[in-house]
Amino acid sequence: MFSKQRIKLFFFVLISANLFAGCSLARPTSDDSTQSSSIDFSAIEDRQLIPVQIGSNQLTVEVVNTSASLTQGLGGRDRIGSDGMLFSLPQRQIAEFWMRGMSFPLDFVWIDGDQIVGMLENAPAPSNQDIVNLPTYSSKEPVTLVLELDAGRVAKLQLAVGDRLTIGTQN
Repeated sequence: MFSKQRIKLFFFVLISANLFAGCSLARPTSDDSTQSSSIDFSAIEDRQLIPVQIGSNQLTVEVVNTSASLTQGLGGRDRIGSDGMLFSLPQRQIAEFWMRGMSFPLDFVWIDGDQIVGMLENAPAPSNQDIVNLPTYSSKEPVTLVLELDAGRVAKLQLAVGDRLTIGTQN
């Protein structure tokens, strides 16, 4: 019979392998109606701050687009440090995030192409950082981008499903 410690180790290895293989436990989709991001991230460096417009709001966000940065996300920080963090996923997929190493709550904005398709508000920072017991937060449909904001910002900015995201500022 396996000990509790071996079972925890097994789950830790399983979760870690999934994280390092992609973005925070993300699952690619084989949907034929794949909508690639209409935003070109090829010239944007990992961890670069860029201006974006989402709905009628102008924000400065930190873009993460490498495997290591996608896995790390905001873990280990005590604040976002910009208006938000924009995860550029390697492919259209169901995105699953956990909040390992997080000390503050977040809002998640799920974006497919350049359009908001869903939101999750006020995801709490985990009180227990035990890797086996961390909750995950998932998009309900495949997405190409995920925007993490300080908790309460979705409501304050009055973001809505259907709002569009563009790089740069609009006058």
